Amino acid sequence: TLLRSANVNADVKWIRNGIAIAGGNASGNATNQLCNPYSLCIDDNQTVYIADC
Repeated sequence: TLLRSANVNADVKWIRNGIAIAGGNASGNATNQLCNPYSLCIDDNQTVYIADC
């Protein structure tokens, strides 16, 4: 179940001690990489789904 949908403003500020949960190893098709992510969803169990093509 989708909790909410939101647009993020260009001037948003993020915490500096965030944790990478996906990607971070350059663009690519390996299991630890993202190639072209275009959508993100967090369900009721706080499971993160990333649509990547």
